[in-house]
Amino acid sequence: FNLKHYHGLIIIKHTEDVFSVYGNNKEILVAEKEHVVAGQEIARLSDAPDDTKLYFEVRQGGRPLKALNYLPKLKISHR
Repeated sequence: FNLKHYHGLIIIKHTEDVFSVYGNNKEILVAEKEHVVAGQEIARLSDAPDDTKLYFEVRQGGRPLKALNYLPKLKISHR
């Protein structure tokens, strides 16, 4: 996949063929090959309203998966 368009790119290897990709980060808080754990802050995004937002992708065997399946479900309350 083409990575040159994403600023501050982080790729996390979960298994031999599953990776998560985080792009358009303002500040990277982890080092290359550093072990990370779920919930750990790995980067900071810009808070400027006109900046590009986080790019998130999950890949298995080089193919993108439905990333929403890997994010926590949001609970929305209606008033």
